[in-house]
Amino acid sequence: MKIKSGRKMDIKFSSKLENIYLNDGTYNLLIGAIVLYGLLINLITCAFFRDYITRIPLKGLLIGYLLIAIVGIFIMTFCKSVILKFIGYNMLVIPCGATLSTTLNDYVGKSDIVLEALIITTIITVCMVVLSSIFPKFFLGIGRMLFVALLGIIIAYIVCFFADLNSGIVTWISAIVFSLYIGHDFIAAQRVSHTVANAIIFGADIYLDLINLFVDLLAILKDND
Repeated sequence: MKIKSGRKMDIKFSSKLENIYLNDGTYNLLIGAIVLYGLLINLITCAFFRDYITRIPLKGLLIGYLLIAIVGIFIMTFCKSVILKFIGYNMLVIPCGATLSTTLNDYVGKSDIVLEALIITTIITVCMVVLSSIFPKFFLGIGRMLFVALLGIIIAYIVCFFADLNSGIVTWISAIVFSLYIGHDFIAAQRVSHTVANAIIFGADIYLDLINLFVDLLAILKDND
């Protein structure tokens, strides 16, 4: 049994988490809780383990992050078990927090930039959620365009890295893309069955949008400092 977006329904209890359906409010609260959980894990990682993480060679850290994150995404995408999906989410969140620690290490003594990036990220997030609720067709319709843009951004970053080029304009474009992605992922989450599994998947998507936007804003604010 599937539940369409907008239909009010109480939680239907079942012996398996996979068969639990949520009403609109509970579903969105769960997505928010999943996002906040990931951000809290990142905060703990950066606050208490940054000194240890920064001792790891950057290349090794990035390779480890990519491998663990890819496995985590694979688990979230193809495993039906809600528990396994949540484990996959943690496999994404924990290494992401480790790489974020190395990024924030460059901003020691620049807490004003970090705070400003956090505030701007929060404002953009609220705006995108509101706008996507007002203009759902627009945000649902730009999904493919955003995906193509994201591929272009990745390629551009690789070229800039090996050609030793300034990636400032790419960072601005990336910030715009991930801002729009927040709206897209939020409204897309409303159009699927309101299950615990989908809450984890879309919570992970929005979490990644926020982290990438935050990192982009850090770089932009640092360049303009």
